Amino acid sequence: IPSEIECWEREQKMNTIKIIRDLLRDEAAEGQKMNVLARFIVAQVKFLRTDCFTFQWIRGITLNAVHHRASSTGCFYYKYYDPAEMKLVERYLHNGDVFADVGSNIGSWGLFAASCGAKTYAVEPAPSTFALLKNNISLNPGLKDLIEPVQSAVGTGGGSVLFTVDNDSENRVVTVEDCEGLITQSVEFKTLDEICHGALDVAKIDVENYEIPVLKGAKGILSSGNLNIIVIEVFDNYRQIDDLLRSYGYVQYIYDYKNNVLKKHHDRGCGNNAIYIKNLKKVIERIGCEVV
Repeated sequence: IPSEIECWEREQKMNTIKIIRDLLRDEAAEGQKMNVLARFIVAQVKFLRTDCFTFQWIRGITLNAVHHRASSTGCFYYKYYDPAEMKLVERYLHNGDVFADVGSNIGSWGLFAASCGAKTYAVEPAPSTFALLKNNISLNPGLKDLIEPVQSAVGTGGGSVLFTVDNDSENRVVTVEDCEGLITQSVEFKTLDEICHGALDVAKIDVENYEIPVLKGAKGILSSGNLNIIVIEVFDNYRQIDDLLRSYGYVQYIYDYKNNVLKKHHDRGCGNNAIYIKNLKKVIERIGCEVV
């Protein structure tokens, strides 16, 4: 009969195998599986000595990798962890554009957009995560004038909401009825129109199934015609999101970043992200892509 220690060791080994398998199956690992595996091993060795280490990410950005924070370690393992979406935004953004990273977490997308020359709002409600975001910004003094951290939830109106604080990239808005057994904190609540003062060119929205209230609080921006690209995480609310954005003139596309091709799409897309574009001509002019 295996001892408790032997059972624990076996369980840990199986967990590690599953983590590695999932890492290498991710779309972001395509074409670099051995590099991803090597970075994973390096990180595990470093985490034996410390819970946090600093590394050079992409575009000259410096980040902290924090143990058990998949939002930070994913940057270390994959570099471009949302390859299609990040390549599209990187090629599209110009100096002086405005970018909103809604659900910024540790700030990787926000810093990425700032490194492309965009004035960026990095919006994150969870206090402990917001502290990590600000720390990552402090590691990049050359970008500090381009990125503004905003500690707030985003939705349809003012006041405050309950927000989970211990789930890394899966922190979310919850109701009083749904918060039993969860660690939550009351956080400030603003609309995207208020945060961005009505001016926005590109948005990345990742708010764990709270996307509809975020969009409903951005009526001014969505109507203005200036917000041209939206990268938004979708779940079972995909059809609602699609209908709402189409009512403002947005069309969903998939981006083949290797061949620089945009293709119209009518489904949840690759992974959980969907790409919506309003002024296709402007995108074509900026990135020189083909549309099929």
